[in-house]
Amino acid sequence: MLFNGMLYEEVADLGNGTEMQTVLLRNENREFLVFKEIPRESEEVFLKLKESPHPNVIQIYALKAVDEEKSGVFMEYFPSDTLEDRIRVQTLTLKETKRLMLQICDGVYHFHRMGIVHRDLKPFNILVNSEGIVKITDFGIARVYKKEKMYDTQILGTAGYAAPEQFGFIQTDEKTDIYALGVIMNRMLTGKMPSDTLYNGDVKVGSIIRRCLLMSPKERCSIEEIEEALGGKKLHRGSPKQRLLRKIPGFRTGNKVHMTLALVEYIYMSMIYLGTIPLRKTAGEILIGTAGFLVITLGIGWFLGTWPKAAYRLHMERGAGRAVLILIYGVAAFFILGMGLSGMA
Repeated sequence: MLFNGMLYEEVADLGNGTEMQTVLLRNENREFLVFKEIPRESEEVFLKLKESPHPNVIQIYALKAVDEEKSGVFMEYFPSDTLEDRIRVQTLTLKETKRLMLQICDGVYHFHRMGIVHRDLKPFNILVNSEGIVKITDFGIARVYKKEKMYDTQILGTAGYAAPEQFGFIQTDEKTDIYALGVIMNRMLTGKMPSDTLYNGDVKVGSIIRRCLLMSPKERCSIEEIEEALGGKKLHRGSPKQRLLRKIPGFRTGNKVHMTLALVEYIYMSMIYLGTIPLRKTAGEILIGTAGFLVITLGIGWFLGTWPKAAYRLHMERGAGRAVLILIYGVAAFFILGMGLSGMA
């Protein structure tokens, strides 16, 4: 087989008996390539990957036509094990999981920005070499997200890692891959699928796994939030709107219930505050009233957004029962309300 003017010979069949051929090629200089057949309709995905390579995504070198139904892809050969191989030997430590997952997130974020949805993220399709470098591979059923489409043309994916919407009647998008990332993290840390054993160690990581696995795609977390929970350097900061919302107490989790409650509270307290301004005679009174308004509005917003995490931590790490949690909840709420209302009175 010719590539870039050099003759490559087939040295191994990597297809595992599938209809689409995947072979390892080698030239006379002992340079290796992988040649993989893909459906013609998948060309758009591989062309995008070829035009924009990333260190954590397998590199695509060239495409060529095979027949009317198939194309061939020349891609990087990356000597490695799969993440599945590592998990089967033993579960990964939290430190190792974070290191590998941050690389996976970096690669996923990259192709999501190009509109590519992998749809088959799983440990088998994640390569890890002896130096701990990660490469995401096997984009055979990946697709480019189309806003105008209502649903996918085919139901594809691997059971256990495929998000619920992959078997329904809506179009898959980047949140489909987020679901798979949650399953992968859980397997790395427990060796089990979430339906069998759900990780309950580190609070932040456990919480982000649960948010990845939510049934509703809109309720799932973002890549940026996964990276933050894993202690990443926030390379991917999201849109200005997302960054602004994450700074507002009550909006930081992205949970719609928390955000709605916080918004209602902000509007209600703002109306009360504006109604008290004409009653304040001096600049000092206005200043004290403003301080009270900020304490009560931002304080309650913070409370709404952080209470579930705090309760989970107290329950998991300290063994606090329901009565203790309700008592702490009541005292904290009373303190915030008392401080704010005393300033606004």
